[in-house]
Amino acid sequence: MSKPWLCTMRCGLGAWFLLSVLAGFSRAEDLKFFPKSGIGGYVDFGFAPPHNEWDLNRCNANAGAPANGGVNAPCTAFARSAPSGYFEVVPISWRRLRRLSAFGSPRFFFGDNLPQTHYTASFNAIGLEMTTGLRYQLPRGFEMLLVSHEKMHWFGKYQGGLGAADLHGDGPYGQYNSIDVRWKFGSFNAPRHE
Repeated sequence: MSKPWLCTMRCGLGAWFLLSVLAGFSRAEDLKFFPKSGIGGYVDFGFAPPHNEWDLNRCNANAGAPANGGVNAPCTAFARSAPSGYFEVVPISWRRLRRLSAFGSPRFFFGDNLPQTHYTASFNAIGLEMTTGLRYQLPRGFEMLLVSHEKMHWFGKYQGGLGAADLHGDGPYGQYNSIDVRWKFGSFNAPRHE
């Protein structure tokens, strides 16, 4: 499927980037690639207690019903644990471009559960969802983000069919691209990379 608006957006951003670089060079020593303070992020580990598993939109909610195999049903994509993280890179520390950063947020899902039927603390890999994008800091605490969320990457047995209860879903959020505006206030509005 062709997405001409996406190509136009990418070409426009590329032209803006190039013009910003060419128009603002005053001293070569101002330009720094991958400065020390330009990489950051965090890691996180989530654990869902029984009856609260992540539903990854892969299996029908009644996947554990006797018609679908009961306790031994093959469609068990309900996650118990989800390690995740966020990383951000400021590739150029120079004037306005220091406000531009690339980010990524991977989240892995693990488990082997059937709602109302079979609950385990299994660490079987189910899949990975990934969000990536670009962020530009604007004045007064505003930020503009170009966000791309990929389809779920299924692991192991989840790459194939999982019986009658398989919805063949693309993960909890599916695939999308968006242009977001964020407003930070209070202590979250402190300047970075000064």
